[in-house]
Amino acid sequence: MTLLFASESAYDGVFISDGLPFAQARDRYQARRNWVLDQLDHPLLLIGPTHGPSGTYPWAHIHRTVFQDPYLLYLTGINQTGVALWLDPRERETVLFLPKKNPKLEFWEGLQLGSGSADALAEASSITGIPAVLPHTVIGNWVKTRLSDRPLGLIWNTTKGRRRMDQTWQDILPIYRTLKRLNPGLTIVNDAPTMWAQRLVMDAVDIENLRIANTLSADAYLALLHRLSTCKNEHTAWAILDHEIAIRSLFGTSFPSIVAGGKNAAILHYTKNNEPLSPTSLLLTDFGVRWHAMHADVTRTAPACGHYTPLQRLVIDIVLMAQSEVQTHAKPGVSIKDINDHCWAFINRELERQVAKKGGTVRLPYSGAPHNVSHLLGHQVHDGDPSREYRTRPLQAGNIISNEPGIYGEIELIIDGTRYHETLGIRIEDDLLITETGCENLTPCIKDPDAIADEIRQGRPG
Repeated sequence: MTLLFASESAYDGVFISDGLPFAQARDRYQARRNWVLDQLDHPLLLIGPTHGPSGTYPWAHIHRTVFQDPYLLYLTGINQTGVALWLDPRERETVLFLPKKNPKLEFWEGLQLGSGSADALAEASSITGIPAVLPHTVIGNWVKTRLSDRPLGLIWNTTKGRRRMDQTWQDILPIYRTLKRLNPGLTIVNDAPTMWAQRLVMDAVDIENLRIANTLSADAYLALLHRLSTCKNEHTAWAILDHEIAIRSLFGTSFPSIVAGGKNAAILHYTKNNEPLSPTSLLLTDFGVRWHAMHADVTRTAPACGHYTPLQRLVIDIVLMAQSEVQTHAKPGVSIKDINDHCWAFINRELERQVAKKGGTVRLPYSGAPHNVSHLLGHQVHDGDPSREYRTRPLQAGNIISNEPGIYGEIELIIDGTRYHETLGIRIEDDLLITETGCENLTPCIKDPDAIADEIRQGRPG
């Protein structure tokens, strides 16, 4: 396909190529759409967000590198608002719906794909590889003329019928009401499970991009360790880490970084990132680089001063052993629930063996398990259905999962005649690719406790 208008590089903010030449990227998205057409017996309508992260609230100005609905991004690569996609298996028909081309918006925010003129439609078709492009305003009537007695597939997150409580359903509700008004007998089905099954098996391009994301994450963390001794508070450490991520990836962070010192690390999704750091405290950092559409998710726990107390080291070693247990058990046919049960049982046995049976006490603010030891990774940092129904389904080659055991709570123990009593939050997280025979750890980030401590001490001024 010959590009008709501006150079392809000018559109790399609104068409995510995943690092491929645009022609290859277009073919890859087309192959994904063809797979969907082969699976369904009814049309599917995908509807992207009408507003970006800055939204309609005037004071919520949020950085927005990639913000598209993951399903729509997976099938089109388009990263802008006001996009919809129609896929009809009976007619083998693919139609892209776009808002009217808006030169004023482009003046403020850069190139956008749009409709409204023959040139704009041809431009959008050339960039995306989708031959049929129509104005977004005609969606309702388009669906009305093509459904007849067939159901319509939509995508929302809840798969157990609780549509009213699901935010994705709330987002598409206005379109649904329009379609229902135009088509009183409309029947809808949720095609999310089909899409998850396709999207959660990564291809070679996705896997390579996640390798890069993890390598860049490891580099950013090492840079933080070299400056950690200069950090007097969580905010400084957070600023260094996010700066190191930003200079390595134009796609930014996978999610807002968690930087929690001491007892704050026992708050799972700690957001303040601004408390003072005690020289004797541990620092938990949960972070990741986004590279194209892929999200790394890494957690490390380090001593702020470069030295562990014996109690800190004992608990860290238990978490590391649990990580090894997960990596041994993760393979096709095993479910995340199976891995979960094994991991937390192991941790609780070790706390009993190494603390309680030696006269110590363990007080945890949870029973059994504080969180899932694994979640799916991919086009979202927490991918798959948000209610985690996938936990009971067998893993398959090409899935990518987190491996993030942790211990959070108050622990007291006498070690070599000295009493130690701390509130700890220790988590260590890698990303695992499920292979045909087991799994592969994609995360090269420094993890050995002694090596981490050495890097911190080597980075001390003078």
